[in-house]
Amino acid sequence: MRQGESMSRASAVPSPTSDSAFGGTGEPTPGCQSHEGELDARTPACDRGVKRFAKRLRRVYAKEISSDPRTFKKSVVEILRRHLPPFAGRPTEEAITMAAALRTEGREWREIYRLVMP
Repeated sequence: MRQGESMSRASAVPSPTSDSAFGGTGEPTPGCQSHEGELDARTPACDRGVKRFAKRLRRVYAKEISSDPRTFKKSVVEILRRHLPPFAGRPTEEAITMAAALRTEGREWREIYRLVMP
């Protein structure tokens, strides 16, 4: 892929949860959680899933990679960042959304605080 060109098969890039990417059921690769139940991408199962994803990308996009590996990798990382949290913008929190809606209706901050603050 040359500078300025877009990935010709960008829509074919499998998502990390797709069947074709990990050979799974469309759900995230199991085993990506620590013993406390928190997500931990450093687990062996996540590592295997990412390796399979990278292997598939190397196979499907061999031509693009061979022509400009640095740009290809940069493009894939950019796409992956866009599709994994944290996302741009404010976090979705019900109280904030409600406060914004009430303010749009013209309500005073004093009333809004009373309604949305615990």
